[in-house]
Amino acid sequence: MKLEFFLEELGKSAEARSRVVIDDDFQTEIDDLIRKNMGALSIDKLNAEIERRSDSYNDRPVYEFAGLSPNEMHWLLDFPLSEKSPVRLKTPLSDHTLDQIGFFRLAEEFLKILKRDGPIRLTNAGYLPPKIVLELHSFHFVAEWTIDEGILKLRREEDSVVIRTLHHVIAMTPLARKIYGKLVLTKEGKQVMDQNDRAKIFNHVFHAYTERFNWAYNDGYPDFPLCTYAYRFTIYLLSKFGDTERPKDFYAEVFLKAFPMSIDEFVESTYISARDSFIHCYTVRTFSRFLEWFNFVDVATADKSYDRTASVKRSDLLEAVFDIS
Repeated sequence: MKLEFFLEELGKSAEARSRVVIDDDFQTEIDDLIRKNMGALSIDKLNAEIERRSDSYNDRPVYEFAGLSPNEMHWLLDFPLSEKSPVRLKTPLSDHTLDQIGFFRLAEEFLKILKRDGPIRLTNAGYLPPKIVLELHSFHFVAEWTIDEGILKLRREEDSVVIRTLHHVIAMTPLARKIYGKLVLTKEGKQVMDQNDRAKIFNHVFHAYTERFNWAYNDGYPDFPLCTYAYRFTIYLLSKFGDTERPKDFYAEVFLKAFPMSIDEFVESTYISARDSFIHCYTVRTFSRFLEWFNFVDVATADKSYDRTASVKRSDLLEAVFDIS
C-alpha cells in the first residue's frame, strides 16, 4: 500500500500530508512499516508512528536546501511571518535602518509628493507626468546607470525601470489608488503620512513589492513566479554565504539545486541554453532589481549590464532588516 493512499485512508488532513516530503528511501521505509504492521497495530498507532517518522525525517538538514530542513523550508516559503520561519522581518525598523533602504526612500518621497500636490493627474496612457518623474529621479536613491551617465535621457516614466516599478508598487499598497485618471492618497495613506509612520509605510511597500508586484513585468523572461515567491530563500543564502564576495550566478546555482523544477520555465534556443536563461533571469530579478534596489547587498564590481558574474556580498543592512536563523 502506498503512503499517499494510506494517509488518505487514515483521514490525514491536507495540511499534515503537505508536511511529508517523500523521497524514494523514505517511501520504502514507510511502505515497509505499513506492510509489517498493518495486522499488528491499530490504525491510530500506525498513524502516530507515521507522523513521528515524518516529523523526524522532515527535521533533518538537506544539502540541496543549503542546510535547511524540509520543515524549515515549508515555514520559510508558506508562513513567512511565523516565528518558525528561518527568515523574518524585524519590527519595528529604526529610522536609521529605514534611511539606508534606497527603494523605500524613493517610495517615501513619492508619497510626500502625493501629499504635497494632491491628486496627480496621469497622462492619457496612465503614466506619471514628466515633472514628477524628473523630481523623483533627482533624489538618486536608486542608481540607474544608463540615465545617471547620460546614455539614456530621462523624459518620461517609460524611460526609467525604477520609477515605472515604483508607480506600480505604490498603487498596489493601501496608501494610494488610481481613480478617474488620477493617483491619490487613500484615507490610510493620509493618516500614515500625517503620523510619519515610516515603519508602516515600509511594511506596505515591501509587501507590495515582494508579494503583489509581478517581477516579470520588467523583462522578457518567462513568468517564473517562484523567483519572487522564494526570495526569502535567497535572503537565507546571503546570510549563510554572503560574508565573502561571490558572483551572483553562485546564488543562482544554489537556488537551482533547491528548486530544480525552475529550469522547466525556460526554453532552450540556438542562442542561449535554458540554464543560462534561468541564471540571467534569476540574477536580474533577484539581485539587480530587488536586493540592490533595497541595498541588501554590496556590489563589489561594476554591474552596468546586469552582469551575472558581478561579485556581491551581503550588506550590514540585510541583518538590520531581517532576523535570520
